[in-house]
Amino acid sequence: MEIQAAIALADQAALKVQAAWEKDAELTHQERGEVAMPAASFANAVSAAKALASRVGIDITNRVFEVTGTRATATKYGFDRYWRDLRTFTLHDPVDYKLRAIGDWVLNDQLPVITQYS
Repeated sequence: MEIQAAIALADQAALKVQAAWEKDAELTHQERGEVAMPAASFANAVSAAKALASRVGIDITNRVFEVTGTRATATKYGFDRYWRDLRTFTLHDPVDYKLRAIGDWVLNDQLPVITQYS
């Protein structure tokens, strides 16, 4: 169920990004910030989608080893690749920054500062 929620949130975020992309130079700072952050209803945000997908993905990849046992950690099966790739992805564009930006948006109505990660 969590994976379906993460997929649905990512799909909705993709629609927002596409709409923003199509505005091109007419995209305002406010609109850009709203694409990066959850709207007041907490719907369709890139940061929210990334945070949820990261948490769900790490949980699922951890459970693979719980279900398959210690032999599944052997390099010959390659299951470790999925956990390692996802973990690298979550650290390369830190989820904690996304969560902090979401909190600042919700609590202080502050748009995210434009960085290479936002």
